[in-house]
Order: sequence, then structure tokens, then C-alpha cells
Amino acid sequence: MLVAPLSGHFATLLRNTVKTLLPEHDVYVTDWHNARDAPLSAGRFGFDDYVEHLIKFLEVIGPGAHIVAVCQPCVATLVAAAVMAQTGNPAQPRSMTLMAGPIDCRVNPTKVNELATSKPMSWFEQNLIATVPLRYPGAFRKVYPGFVRSPPS
Repeated sequence: MLVAPLSGHFATLLRNTVKTLLPEHDVYVTDWHNARDAPLSAGRFGFDDYVEHLIKFLEVIGPGAHIVAVCQPCVATLVAAAVMAQTGNPAQPRSMTLMAGPIDCRVNPTKVNELATSKPMSWFEQNLIATVPLRYPGAFRKVYPGFVRSPPS
């Protein structure tokens, strides 16, 4: 199972990875809906919701799956695997690969990490969070980094 990047990156970025894996593996790829297109009634789309989504995805695949996460979903993938191990879930992944994901940003911090720790949360809320406009089904949803990106073709 490939867990695709979030935050404006779509599963299409994994096209070459999928091509490489397909000859020898069954490949399942997560993707996400653009928040601008999801009405508020569809739910929060918070961290806990995403972890639960990954657990359900693995349960559908069944025991013995391997999981590979790329970029932002690495933390959620690690949490999902830990929850499944703690509860003895038979569908817990056989192996887990976390690529380019910030697990502990205090280790080797980047400029982005330094920015994140240099300002209060209120600064980020005021400067980086947008509200989806009325013309979209997700009107009034608070989003980051924006609401107009579309998946690459």
C-alpha cells in the first residue's frame, strides 16, 4: 500500500513508483479529495480521521500488506501501524517504509521547521489558513495551503 503525499500533492506524483512495483506486487494507492470539494457535513478531515482511514484501508487489503508512506503522511502511517500493533489488529502491516517524512522535526531541523517554531500558532492561523469560497462545495472549510489546486493531469 502506497500512502500518497498530502498538502497539495496528489497520488499522481507516485506514478513511476507504481510502475516499478506493479510487475511484482499488488499495489494499492491512497489519494485524497480536495477539501474545497468536500462539504463541511462530510467531516473534519483531521489527523485522527486520517489515521482511522489508513487502518480501514489496511483492513480491507488484509493481513500481510506492506505499507510505504511518502512525505506528510509518514507520521499518520506510523501512528496507524502503532495503534494496529497495540490492539493486535491482524491486518497490521508486515513492514513499513517512511520516505521523506518528518517524524521528529527537532532532529536536523530545516528552514521550514525553524519558521514553525519561531512564530505563535495564531500567526499561522492568520497568515496561512484560508477559507474555501462559496463557489465550492467545501465553502467555509478552513484549509492549508490553499483551495484552488487541482491534481496534475
